[in-house]
Amino acid sequence: MAKKKNNNLWYIIGGVVIVVLVLWIILANTGGEKVVCNSPYIQVGQSCCLDQNYNQICDNEEVKESPYKNYEVKLYLDRGQDNINNYLSNPEQIPSFGKMSSVYLYGNTTENGVEYFYGPYTMYLYSDYTEERISCDIEEYYDNKLNLKFNIVLSYGPSFTNIGYEQINTPSRVRYDLDCKGMESGIEYTDTYNFNLIK
Repeated sequence: MAKKKNNNLWYIIGGVVIVVLVLWIILANTGGEKVVCNSPYIQVGQSCCLDQNYNQICDNEEVKESPYKNYEVKLYLDRGQDNINNYLSNPEQIPSFGKMSSVYLYGNTTENGVEYFYGPYTMYLYSDYTEERISCDIEEYYDNKLNLKFNIVLSYGPSFTNIGYEQINTPSRVRYDLDCKGMESGIEYTDTYNFNLIK
């Protein structure tokens, strides 16, 4: 009887060994498959991911750099538009003051017709930032008293507008407060410009 129990034990041990061998063969075959990733894909673990810029980082894991950057907006006053091309290529040559002499017709039409302004001056609002449009809210102060609020949009490059000074409010000092914002990115830029005007 002891011999029969021994035989059964050997059958059980033999069965377990066979099952273990079969499992080992199955696992060895499935784990041995090699993953092949063709360019522009790279291997990460047991799979492939796209790497279009070939920097060995999966594109879906890269931090995308914003196309928008910080920018500056410059404001200049000058008499007339003759020098605009020279000034935009050499902004350091733009004068910060001028002499007002002639009467210049400019402004909104009122009940009495067009308002008279001293001038003429040309305001140049300039930025070499071309990634997006920039909206600038501008406050104009005559001798530290708020005179006018207006908006200028720079469309992917330099822009300018004509301005003049009211005949009855001839200022000696003009200040412009700029509050600009990138229209897509929301990046802000603020600055203040002061001009001494000679009558």
